[in-house]
Amino acid sequence: MGRRRLGLRGGAFQVAKRINSLSLDPQPLRGFQLLAQADRFYALGGRPGALRLLLGLSRTRAQRWDALVEGDIIATEVSPTGASTLKHMVVLNWEQELRDDLGAFARASWNDGRTQNWMYTEMDWALSAGLSWTGQRWGRAGDTVGLAGNIGGLSPSHRRFLEAGGIGFITGDGRLAYRTELAAEAYYRWRAAPGTDLTADLQVFGNPAYNADRGPVAVLGLRLRTAF
Repeated sequence: MGRRRLGLRGGAFQVAKRINSLSLDPQPLRGFQLLAQADRFYALGGRPGALRLLLGLSRTRAQRWDALVEGDIIATEVSPTGASTLKHMVVLNWEQELRDDLGAFARASWNDGRTQNWMYTEMDWALSAGLSWTGQRWGRAGDTVGLAGNIGGLSPSHRRFLEAGGIGFITGDGRLAYRTELAAEAYYRWRAAPGTDLTADLQVFGNPAYNADRGPVAVLGLRLRTAF
């Protein structure tokens, strides 16, 4: 870290031409995402830590949730008029080394929730935290154990869309008993060889897709990663 206490980053990105699609909008002034991040590095008790503030602005051909409910509720792929809307977002992230083999993080994220979620996932606010241990204490310094949890929810207008029978690109089944979605994850990453990791993962979801009538759901995973 040295003397570098502050960091600034920025980026401009293309967005999907249609909701959650692989094709990108070729017109940068019609569809884009702008991100700016400020980092503050510090030491607490001699242990390094960081605070990161991320601000974002997206312009896509999404519709407002209220307009979908009042108009054609199934016209979710792209705005029928070709008009674009803006979405604002903010993320605050904290990272802290607690011991030589233990680190912690916490994150709070929010978007204004007035328009459709256009890419990645359908969530308007979230709080998450977790811990990560390396395997030094049991002679496996290259291994990692992780534990994390997340709680996420929807904006009022997004809820009204789903309650009216709307279907998003991930959520919606025609009926909604709204609850915040809960997620917990535990994993063990085994360093099989230099550049090769094998990870066993368990995830448990409560109220999946924000519906108290669904779940809980457990997901087991096994991942192999090789870099060369």
